Amino acid sequence: MRRYSIFYFIGQSIKGLWHNGVMSLASIMVLMSCLVVMGSFGLLVLNLNLNLNNLDVLNEIAVFVDTTISDESDEIDSETQDNADLGLEELPVLDAANASASAVLDIEQQVILLENFTDITQAQRTAAVIREQLPGIQASIDSVTEPEERANQQLYFNHVITALDKVTHRINSISALEMEINTLPNVVSTVFNSKAAALETMRAKYTDYPSLFNNLRVNPLKDQFIITYNDNSKVNTLKYQLETMNPMMYRVNCYSDAARDIDNIKQGVILIFTWFLVILFVVSVAIIINTIKLAVFARRQEISIMRYVGATNWFIILPFVFEGIIIGLMASIMAYFFQFYMYVYVQGMMLETFQMISVIMWNEINLRVLIGFIAVGVTTGIIGSSVSLRKYLSV
Repeated sequence: MRRYSIFYFIGQSIKGLWHNGVMSLASIMVLMSCLVVMGSFGLLVLNLNLNLNNLDVLNEIAVFVDTTISDESDEIDSETQDNADLGLEELPVLDAANASASAVLDIEQQVILLENFTDITQAQRTAAVIREQLPGIQASIDSVTEPEERANQQLYFNHVITALDKVTHRINSISALEMEINTLPNVVSTVFNSKAAALETMRAKYTDYPSLFNNLRVNPLKDQFIITYNDNSKVNTLKYQLETMNPMMYRVNCYSDAARDIDNIKQGVILIFTWFLVILFVVSVAIIINTIKLAVFARRQEISIMRYVGATNWFIILPFVFEGIIIGLMASIMAYFFQFYMYVYVQGMMLETFQMISVIMWNEINLRVLIGFIAVGVTTGIIGSSVSLRKYLSV
């Protein structure tokens, strides 16, 4: 029995496609249209899921911290506290040309910078470094011969030490709170957001309104922890634990109800669109089967003759299978480029007009789209060819 190479069957497939050009073109165009529709729905699902995932910030709890609160009934006025910390109360004027006075003013600047810390660990290290300088400065003040100048420097230095003690208390309290929060169940992560960082964020957000911040003598914002959790069913317990943990955590903002609603919406939308994709795939297969059936029907006599002269089923099937593969490949490539132009156009329009909506960049998904189109197109072509031949393989 003569053996035929795979190229023989591919050649027969190409001849068959050429002889039935109209039907072949119809099959390619139908499959391409189905792939584009399926691809559009798939990309819509991906982008919709991305934007719904962006709303997962609602899966967070914001805890505001005021370290000036020592118990539930004892709260220091925050503005008075900040004024003391930042050296805003009336103090004697020091002569910066004097070595000991210059050292006091320098340590004051270090304390003011420390007050605007954003990293807890680094702030603890900085506070330790500042404290190491205090004995040397005290000795320098004690060596001043002029009594009035020495008294002024000592008063100023005592004020700086008091401010440093308050800042250090704030840093250590926040560090202790963070460790305590991380021991709670259902807590995934804890991110500290200092009041200094929060103020800078506000400045960046409202750059068009600089006058809002020009008259600020102190930072009116508070330190906060952003706590991420993963189990919405236990969030009320977590919220209660945070509210009763420490009086310094004076306010707890939780969006559990909104997060639960968003999660339900996301799951429902993804389920609906997934079923749309499944239905479109089934419709695509059905259309291709019927389209290729017409092509096979036009060649039914040729198939019957091959059966009568002893041709095996594989000898008859393979050319049609390769026809389905070629149709699938051609439709996939055409659908890919058509999808590319459609998506890039819509992507540009969305980024320009609706900047609040996130859009997946084409270069992030183009390979997946191409592989998906080829897989679906080739599979559909093979299924369509095989199913369409069943009737004509029996004599």
